[in-house]
Amino acid sequence: VEHDVTFDLYEQLHRAAGTTSSAFDLWRWKRFETAAVRRFRRVVVMSDKDAGLLGAANVRVVPNGVDLKRFQPKPETPGHQLLFVGSFRHFPNVRAYRLLVEQIWPLLRTPGARLIVVAGPRPELYWPHPSPDPRVRLLGFVEDVKPLYDEAAVVVIPTVVSAGTNLKALEAMAMRRPIVSTPSGVAGLGLGLGASVVIAETPEEFAAAVDRLFADPGLAEALA
Repeated sequence: VEHDVTFDLYEQLHRAAGTTSSAFDLWRWKRFETAAVRRFRRVVVMSDKDAGLLGAANVRVVPNGVDLKRFQPKPETPGHQLLFVGSFRHFPNVRAYRLLVEQIWPLLRTPGARLIVVAGPRPELYWPHPSPDPRVRLLGFVEDVKPLYDEAAVVVIPTVVSAGTNLKALEAMAMRRPIVSTPSGVAGLGLGLGASVVIAETPEEFAAAVDRLFADPGLAEALA
């Protein structure tokens, strides 16, 4: 099972870095992964995009999904609460967290905005610098994320690089919460950009989109 295609992640990293080291990382991951998947009679991937990347006859697509009996939407708790879910054990989530708290969060203009980050087990091992802002709560392992979706007004996916398909996007949609994401955060899901999700490519665009959803409940509801 290829939950994501690792060389896809390293290709994104190489496009950003453009160094000899990043080129070598991409080359060795692509060589290893492409050879590995051909050793098996059947390989399962999560999206048509990943099937195309591997380009092997033994690949089948079984899309990611969420339990709709468990993720039943409820009216959100009043307030302007953002939610980001992403275990810090996966380094793209640390990059996303840093972009969110260092570059996007300071640009928000909505009074009373709060941010909850679910960072997985022992996040301090992977990024020992939590935000000093008291409105930002960094949580470790959470047994059940559903109550946090209940409280959230907007779900954010500020990934800089990402591979596979993000379960957090599917959970947010099941819970009928509007999403603001970078392009990589919802890649492979086939969403209608602007109709199902707001896409932002810069910190300024991201903050403006969040503020707009907070200020326009009708737009937030339409996306949700």
